Amino acid sequence: RNNMSYENAKRGISKVFTSEILSIISSVCMVLAAVCAILTVPVLMSGSEAGAGVTFILFVVLFIASFIIALIGYITGLVGLNTAGKDSARIANAFKFAIINLILGVVGSLFAPASSVSGATSMIHQIVPSIPDVSWMGPVNGVIQIAISVFSLVIIYNVLFGCAELKSELQDKANSTWKVIMSVIIINIIVAIVSILMSTGIFGVGMSTTFFVITGILLVADFVLDIVSFIMYLVFLNKAKKVL
Repeated sequence: RNNMSYENAKRGISKVFTSEILSIISSVCMVLAAVCAILTVPVLMSGSEAGAGVTFILFVVLFIASFIIALIGYITGLVGLNTAGKDSARIANAFKFAIINLILGVVGSLFAPASSVSGATSMIHQIVPSIPDVSWMGPVNGVIQIAISVFSLVIIYNVLFGCAELKSELQDKANSTWKVIMSVIIINIIVAIVSILMSTGIFGVGMSTTFFVITGILLVADFVLDIVSFIMYLVFLNKAKKVL
């Protein structure tokens, strides 16, 4: 199989790589939009209405650009997975999970606004019964977001090892990339457990402080490994689109 050429997989993975690059550009635009939004108020308070107008316009432009680029990137990724899936059953499965994630994302967007104030609506409902209690939307949206995260990992796993099945020279890089991603998952689980334990208050102040420090260290490690794993995934895709 190593001597064979997989044109569908090559074109598809190239599109997946492009979609990841677009997601980075979209994130950068969103960060810049947030900066512009934050700067608008102090600039306005300083008496510069023209300056505030400029920062606000930049915010709107960057926000819209971020949304459009993210949408293009997501569609490009879907097309890429569908194309590459013609040469690999694993990548075909990744495409199916990507469709499921798309549906979950749409459903989650319907729950998100209400879930953000779900705790408050429960208390308001007790005071004013005519106002519906939507506190149940919070946990539902939480479950949806967890499912999206899990399926995203399944997609990455299938892309990594789907490519490795087509070209064995990608196997080592697929293994190393997945190990780093799993390290991030394990750290996230540990942080969640520590946070739950701290919230119960079963430990004394001294132990809580220790757990707080440990959590902080783990979060820093998680942030660093998250960036490393994303870079490794990009490097893997870049290599895969060249050798397939």
